[in-house]
Amino acid sequence: MNKALKTAHTLLALAIAAQALDACAAVYTVGSGCTYASVQNAVNAVPATGAHEIRITNTATYIEQAISISGRNVTLRGGYVNCSENTPSGGNSILSGEGGGNDSVLTIRGTSNNIILERLSLIRGDEVYDGYGGGVDFRGSGILTLRTTALSQNYAGYGGGASVIGEGGNAVLRLESGTSILLNNA
Repeated sequence: MNKALKTAHTLLALAIAAQALDACAAVYTVGSGCTYASVQNAVNAVPATGAHEIRITNTATYIEQAISISGRNVTLRGGYVNCSENTPSGGNSILSGEGGGNDSVLTIRGTSNNIILERLSLIRGDEVYDGYGGGVDFRGSGILTLRTTALSQNYAGYGGGASVIGEGGNAVLRLESGTSILLNNA
């Protein structure tokens, strides 16, 4: 192989490696002593492109939650004992709407969403009597996956635990192993 061809192959390999680094997921941590004190602040930091992860410690109940996500590819994963843990080892992290305004615990809007909720409990969302989704209000397009997640004790006029309405494309709700939706009112 001549020198020019070797150089071209090397430059191509470096370009592919650089692109792969840009596509790597960023990891954000939420909890006492973590990068972010609130889930919403971590969500706000997530770029519009790439797949990302927000790790939430279970050292406290996060109250007054009204988290809003739009057009993102992000996993919200609870069960971390501390900010430096790489694998969740505790129970579910609790995101509660109690004490806040009348709103869903999690609102998802926009297109091309790929949201995974794992090892979380979304509780006490308190949407208004003609509102949608006390636990989760997904109105947009993309996929919402619940994995080892509980939606309980939530209220909304329509869809006490969850409401999923396709706008701007299909909206898909996946319920995976360990997920429960119970004791919600609509």
